[in-house]
Parts: sequence; structure tokens; C-alpha cells
Amino acid sequence: MTDVEYRLAGRTILLTGGAGGLGLPMARTLLEAGANLLLTALEENALADASASLAGTTGTLSTFAADLSDPAASAAIVDAARCRFGEVEILINNAGIGPGAVRSDFWRDKIRFWESGVDYKTFAQVNFIAPATLAQLLVPSMIERGWGRIINVTTSMRTMVGRGCAPYGPTKASLEALTAVQSLDLVGTGVTANALTPGGPTDTAMVPVNPAVPRETLISPAVMGPVVRWLASPFSDGVSGRRFLAAEWDPALPDSEAAAQSGAPAAWEV
Repeated sequence: MTDVEYRLAGRTILLTGGAGGLGLPMARTLLEAGANLLLTALEENALADASASLAGTTGTLSTFAADLSDPAASAAIVDAARCRFGEVEILINNAGIGPGAVRSDFWRDKIRFWESGVDYKTFAQVNFIAPATLAQLLVPSMIERGWGRIINVTTSMRTMVGRGCAPYGPTKASLEALTAVQSLDLVGTGVTANALTPGGPTDTAMVPVNPAVPRETLISPAVMGPVVRWLASPFSDGVSGRRFLAAEWDPALPDSEAAAQSGAPAAWEV
């Protein structure tokens, strides 16, 4: 599809964790398509830097600092979005807390699930409960209007269940499972739920400066842009309960072929 056909003008999008990492290229793509975008992040300074880097894009950007480890943050974010733009049509749950919050060299010094520094409560709140709560608050109005999107940014299946991947992997696995449940509950409503992941280790701050693999081999966060734009658009109507590996999306292909190439059922087939 052409850029003109992909216009998201008038669409209101809430993107959490959008000041850097995977979020910033997604924010840029959505704003360039003309969306109204509420961008959240933990720190005001990071949001200010993101706003400066996104200046000149076509859409309308608003920012809101929020700490998703606070259970009250989700309602505050929704209130801010509605105050600034009206009802949210597209929810992108991208914010997350990674294993670096346990220790910076987790790549080599594997985290053990029994360690005293493993804070399951905070990881669960940020990576699962907050995304679930945001969807819970926003979806009723999507259903009422007969159209909407939930896009949950998860992680690779290997990370969900891999050695040394607690508590990050299991909490992202919970979000992946929730995506599958959401898609089934939403059948016939016009609202869809899908998972999106880069498709492997990605060049963000979540990967340490000296990882176990050469940094030049890491996936660029920019791969998220084309997929999230398609998922946010009417061209993905009816597509639900899928997980997409952004690194396997080929923008040169027609959407249907790119989606088939990079997609699979969300969570685990039963």
C-alpha cells in the first residue's frame, strides 16, 4: 500500500514506553501517517527528547509521564488520553521492564528465579497487569464504536521460557497468552488483538553494551514501523490472535504476503 493509503489521520493512538527503544520508531511511523498520538514513558526528560526528535511529523503528539509499576498509572494515562484527544481507538502496549533491572550483565551472568533480587511483583505489574488494565479500560468504548486495536509487544518464545529469563520472560508470556484470550473474546466486535515482537535480540538499551553477540548483528528497532502501521490501519481488519515477527516483515511484498510470512498464531496452539 502507498503512504497515502495508509493515512491514520483522525485515529487516536496510545503508545506506552514510546520515548526510546522499540517505541520511538513506532511513534515516528504513526505520526508520519497523521495519527493523534499520546506517548507515555517513565521520565519527563526522555519524553522531551522524544518530542524534539519527532518534531516536524504530520500527526499530533502529546506526552504523559507515568510509572506503570504504580497500579494507579493506567487510569491516569487513559484520563490523559481522553482529555487530550477523546476516545482511544488503538492501544499499543509497548512499555516493559527488562532483565537489566535485576542486573546489567544478565546476558552473561544468568539470573536465577530464586534470587532475592528478582522482583516478580514489579515485573508482573509493568509487563502484564498494566497492559491488561489499559485494555480493560479502553476496549468497551472500542466495542461501542465497532472498531479498535490492541497491539501487545511481547518477546520471543525462547525468551519466555529460557534458562535465566525469569522474571522477564514469564511475565511477557502472560501478555502473549492474554493476547490470545483477548482475540477470542473480541470475535465479532470489530476490535482485534495481536502480538508484535522484533523477532530476536534488538539494538535497544535492554541489551547490555557488551552483549554475548556482536552489536552489529542485533535487529534494528526500525523494523517495528511497517508492521505497527499496518496493524493500526483498516488494512488489518479481521486479523486477530496473531503474533508478528517484525524482522521477517518484507515491506516490498503485498501486505497479505508480508503478514503471512511474518505471522503465526499468538501464544501456543492447543
